[in-house]
Amino acid sequence: MTRHLVLPLLLALGGLAMAEDPHEHETAHESHGADGAHASPSAEGAHATGDLRTIMLALGTEMAHAQEALWREDLVTVARAGRAVADHPHVSPTEMARVQAALGTDFGAFVAADRTTHAAAVALADAAGGGDLSATVQALGAVQAGCVGCHQQFRARLVE
Repeated sequence: MTRHLVLPLLLALGGLAMAEDPHEHETAHESHGADGAHASPSAEGAHATGDLRTIMLALGTEMAHAQEALWREDLVTVARAGRAVADHPHVSPTEMARVQAALGTDFGAFVAADRTTHAAAVALADAAGGGDLSATVQALGAVQAGCVGCHQQFRARLVE
C-alpha cells in the first residue's frame, strides 16, 4: 500500500475510534477456566487484576496512542500499544462474576469477542513490530472493529 492510501484508511478508522467508548471490554487472554472465563492470575507474576471500567479506560488510552502513532508512522509505538492491549490486566474474580451474571447466556459470545479482539491486537503488535505499514493499518482496523462490536453488543448491560 502506498503512503497515499494510508491517509484515507486512517480517516475511516478514526471514525471507528471516535465511536468507541473505552469503558467496557473483557479480560486478559492467556488463562481461561472450563467455562471459557478468564481465570484469575496466579501469584507467579501473571497479569494484575482490576475492574472492567479501569481496564477499559487504559485500553482506550492505548488505542489512542496506537492511532496517534500511526499518523506519524511510528510503528514502534504502535507495536507497544498493540502489545499493551493484547496483554491487558485480568478482571478480578468478583468483577468476572458480575460480568457473567449481567450477560447470562451471552457470556460465551462475550468471551469469543474478547478472544477475537485479542488476536487482532497481537496481529497489530506483530505487524507494527515487523515494520509492515499496510498490515498495521489493517490490524488496527480489526482491533477497533472488535472493540466497537463488543461495546455495541454488551456495554449497556455492563455499565454499572
